[in-house]
Amino acid sequence: MAGTIVRKRKGGREYFYWVRSARVQGKPRIVEQVYLGTAEALKQARERQEPVLTRRRAAGPLVLWSEAERLGLRELVDAEVEPGGGAASVGTYLQLIACNRASAPCAKLRLRAWYEQTALVSALGLPARALDHRRVWDAMDEVSEQAIERIEERLVRRLVELGELEDGELLVFDPTNLFTFIASGNERSELARRGHSKQGRHDLRQVGLALMTSRRYRLPLLHHVYAGNQPDAPTFRELAERLRQRFRAVLEMAESVTLVYDRGSHSDSALTLFEPGEFHFVCGLQANRYRDRLEVAPDALAPIPELPGYQSARSEVMIGGRRYTLLCVRSDSFATRQQDGFRQTLAKAERELSELRRTVEAGRGRRSKSELTALVSELLKPRYLKRVLDVNIGGSEQKPTLAYRLDEQALALLEQRTFGRSLLLTDRGEWTDAEIVRAYHALNRNEEAIRRLKDPDHLAARPIYHWTDQKIRVHLFCCVLALLLTHLLWKRAQQRGLDASPQRLLNALAELDQIELVYPPAGDGRGRPRVRRHLGQPSPLQLDLLAALDFDPEQVGTTPKPR
Repeated sequence: MAGTIVRKRKGGREYFYWVRSARVQGKPRIVEQVYLGTAEALKQARERQEPVLTRRRAAGPLVLWSEAERLGLRELVDAEVEPGGGAASVGTYLQLIACNRASAPCAKLRLRAWYEQTALVSALGLPARALDHRRVWDAMDEVSEQAIERIEERLVRRLVELGELEDGELLVFDPTNLFTFIASGNERSELARRGHSKQGRHDLRQVGLALMTSRRYRLPLLHHVYAGNQPDAPTFRELAERLRQRFRAVLEMAESVTLVYDRGSHSDSALTLFEPGEFHFVCGLQANRYRDRLEVAPDALAPIPELPGYQSARSEVMIGGRRYTLLCVRSDSFATRQQDGFRQTLAKAERELSELRRTVEAGRGRRSKSELTALVSELLKPRYLKRVLDVNIGGSEQKPTLAYRLDEQALALLEQRTFGRSLLLTDRGEWTDAEIVRAYHALNRNEEAIRRLKDPDHLAARPIYHWTDQKIRVHLFCCVLALLLTHLLWKRAQQRGLDASPQRLLNALAELDQIELVYPPAGDGRGRPRVRRHLGQPSPLQLDLLAALDFDPEQVGTTPKPR
């Protein structure tokens, strides 16, 4: 924190200030000024060897910045984006935004205030005024969709160079959507569209986000932003070429990569987009796709010794002239959950049918036969109800009758041959049933990464306040970068024996403080003040994390200055 003490005379008295200068657009400017006191106060402080200024700043963002520097994120961005002519490079701005999203996400309007409260101020020497929201938006404007694609591919290659990805890596692909607060009448966004919201906010416009991650540490290797009303399967098909390029970037040989994705993203036409053996996959299928293979007799299922509580039956299918392995998998725990959930749905439907029958028999409600039919059809919409409830609507159009019964045999068959079962399709015929099931279960862990993106305390990809497609793409890219930094920290901590979740590590970083002590200059009091920095009573977890990251607390504030 380079600076000096200056003297000012006001009202016949002398006052002293600590000031720090930096070049802003090529000209020297005072970028920070702190009042220290009168000459007498400074003299007394020097005699007592006491600091004249004590300041507490958040040190967690500095740790995240150091990890981004290790990755070379700033340089990778600047290599693909033309200089914006601002106080800092575009890469510096995006790296700062990513650190903000991972620590204490805020609107770009408040980015400057956040920056001034962090240890990055002293480490980077970047004047706070450079974080004015207009300059941040100007930097974001320089990043095109094509630039994001090139930067991300460079990042993947960098991860390979650093040894962050393993040979034969299993990749997981999963789409989601994020709600926005974009007004319905705003026509400037083609991405924000009304569609099925996975967060239940059907009243708001959605933006789709597909994420491909590594299995073990969920490192994001590809993301795709698309219109919120677009189904998952077409999204997977249009990503085929990008997936092919990214596989090659990961391990140079796509044959060693296995992609895992859910039933919603599958389509037979997607399989024909790749040559046989170009990449391997494990995916889920809709239950009604091969019902005869799903609803096999219980004695046709064999236990999976490596996975207690699981049974399976293997067969083969032909799709597009190619042979694939089809696995019917049953889970005891999944069957119990499905059965309990369906019993509740069934009980509710029977109550509503019973009440509706009493209303019809009493002649109340004045519903016609067609209206009653539509009402019953809506009531039986939940899955499997039509298979176990036999509803008969008779009578005339103006005086309908209603009768129903529960088919106990159909219910028993449903519980025995459907609940707890799923279909998995793969070209990994050489894998055991346990290996296929374990690979598909990686989707559950990938969903944790998606939930983390939606965490309001860290990352906070939603709600999206930007209202142009270009800004939305850059915002989500920065959120994905923040997720990458978070999971890299988590990976390094795990490899050093620190067993803590990414959420717990982010919370620990959020509570990590840097204390700055500013002392008067030595001797006659002229020249630069002496500055000492240290961490403010770090917890055992914080110390373990810093040790795992090889981050020296004594070197806080010595990060190389951005260009």
